[in-house]
Amino acid sequence: MKKLFIILLSIGLLSNLKAQNAETYFKSGLASYHARNYQKAITEFTESIDLNPRDTQAYYYRAWAKQKIKDNKGAIADYTQAIELDPKFAEAYYFRGVVKAQLKDNLGAISDYTSAIELKTDYGEAYYNRGIAKFNAGLKDSGCNDMNMAVKFKVKEAKQTKMLFCN
Repeated sequence: MKKLFIILLSIGLLSNLKAQNAETYFKSGLASYHARNYQKAITEFTESIDLNPRDTQAYYYRAWAKQKIKDNKGAIADYTQAIELDPKFAEAYYFRGVVKAQLKDNLGAISDYTSAIELKTDYGEAYYNRGIAKFNAGLKDSGCNDMNMAVKFKVKEAKQTKMLFCN
């Protein structure tokens, strides 16, 4: 019985140590990201994910870092993983939409912006970017509706964009 207790205690301590190490790598990844050392941030977020593969935030921030070095496919994969772990993560949908828009996948971007808006109905930037993606996809009237919503939510560029495309 005493051996079983020691084994269980050891497993618990190792599990706790693993979580602490994952958090240490995550914090180091954030620091590297803010220092604009994106490759190092990616490495540190990867270490964090290896130790805690269910850490939504580690995937999300690694995606940001991948975006900065123009690894758009890698960023999409990480945003997708974050969404799979937390289907209500509006910002992950939004930023995956941003990357898809950069890749000229307007319909994919529209879908992601729509998911973000469904989760966060006052997401002005998502309305704005969905409107731009709709303009790029030839959906002017629907894009203008989104610009109206972006203006309502006080997105800085929305008024000017609306004047340019909708009048």
